[in-house]
Amino acid sequence: AQVADMKVLQALLERWPSMRAQFHALRGWSMLLYLLSQSDLTMELFDSILLMVAQGDQDPRTREMKEPLAMLLAMDLLALCPPDLQKKVLREVEDRFLTSSAVSRAVWMATPDLSLFLLLNLYRSVPSQLYPVLHSILHQMAPTWSASQ
Repeated sequence: AQVADMKVLQALLERWPSMRAQFHALRGWSMLLYLLSQSDLTMELFDSILLMVAQGDQDPRTREMKEPLAMLLAMDLLALCPPDLQKKVLREVEDRFLTSSAVSRAVWMATPDLSLFLLLNLYRSVPSQLYPVLHSILHQMAPTWSASQ
């Protein structure tokens, strides 16, 4: 039921910009974090969240991070997952958004709660067997770092 609910929400936010603005104003991402943190997290659920990140764009040639707060939701939920699911989600994030899109990398780094800080903080919250995945993501992000970072 959660995945279906997320797909409905994704469609509503994608089709009506005014609804997306209201969702932001009502702190909808925070409410989703609270609700989803109380439930069983699956890759299918993360796929729905990642579709929200791209605002429904499924074409790998044009897919970019258009909703960074949805990405932040996915990263916040990551700590509640077992290591095998964490690895799948991190690989999907890298493959869908970071490997092929300079725009997505720039959006990530420009979003205060994502940025380099979140990536480095993940080293404290994921098991060491996921470090190679984090190294790969950091490697993708390195060209976007500023001197202050």
